[in-house]
Amino acid sequence: MKRVQGFETGQKVMRARQKEHGVRTGALWSWLRRFGDDRNGVAAVEFAVILPVFLILLVGMIELTTVLSVDRKVGRIGSSVADLIARETEVNSAMMNDLFSASEQIMTPYNATGTVIESGVVEFEKKSGNTFTTEVLWSAGKVLGNSGTTEPWSKGSPLPKGINIPNTIKTDGACLVITQVTHVYEPILGEVMDTLLGIGTITLEDLYFSEPRQTNCIQYR
Repeated sequence: MKRVQGFETGQKVMRARQKEHGVRTGALWSWLRRFGDDRNGVAAVEFAVILPVFLILLVGMIELTTVLSVDRKVGRIGSSVADLIARETEVNSAMMNDLFSASEQIMTPYNATGTVIESGVVEFEKKSGNTFTTEVLWSAGKVLGNSGTTEPWSKGSPLPKGINIPNTIKTDGACLVITQVTHVYEPILGEVMDTLLGIGTITLEDLYFSEPRQTNCIQYR
């Protein structure tokens, strides 16, 4: 009899524990369901995830717009300097300095310091077939922001490599005004762009040709 009573007591204890365990398990699942349905803070989490991507896109658009604008100004410097030289019969160092100073104004509102301008006149001489030799008659150059001018291409020498003139504009005994402009653009967030995209600086170049208007060859006095 005692064994039966003890067995029944044990079953009651087990049922009580199972019931207690079931209550705890049900409470756990109920809490998990409430947690899954809770939307408090979701917007903040989504914003924290999207913000870095949004900032990168925003900075990228700003940089792209700025680069395109600076590139247009570099091209304008090349075309303006070459065109103004082509209108003259002769130039001198004072006139070239004025052109270089005006070029700094063309770059406004962007920083023109370090922009390299190289300009000069070359003469063509036809050889056998459709080949020409190109001789530098004179040249003048300047690094904007620095004082004084330079002679980027030595008088009597051929043009340096990298300046390619199409044969279609070469004529035996004719001259051509050449202006090359180089500007190194530094992104607004240079270190960040270099780290994320490997873009530390962007080199912008423009090469412009113009035929003399009033004379065969423009002299430098």
